[in-house]
Amino acid sequence: MYLRRYDIAVSCLKEIIEGRDEDYATIIRSLVMNLKVSAKLRKTYPGVFSDEVLVKRVERAVFKAFELLHDDDDDDDDDDEVVPRLDVVAR
Repeated sequence: MYLRRYDIAVSCLKEIIEGRDEDYATIIRSLVMNLKVSAKLRKTYPGVFSDEVLVKRVERAVFKAFELLHDDDDDDDDDDEVVPRLDVVAR
């Protein structure tokens, strides 16, 4: 069941943003684990997560695929060193 939901999430993300399979995997894993866009994810993919409308579209696509509800708890992980992935951008 997880793989089916993962495939649906990837398919939806491909319609919203352009990236590599590993980028989709990172975004999906982070959203499923944190139930929100973390500070690290924003720093890693600034071309995607600097636009709040795009953030909501990405969150909605992944959460819908995994049948998750959005949680507003704050849990930013600013302590980790992040290398921005500027090649991942909106379609």
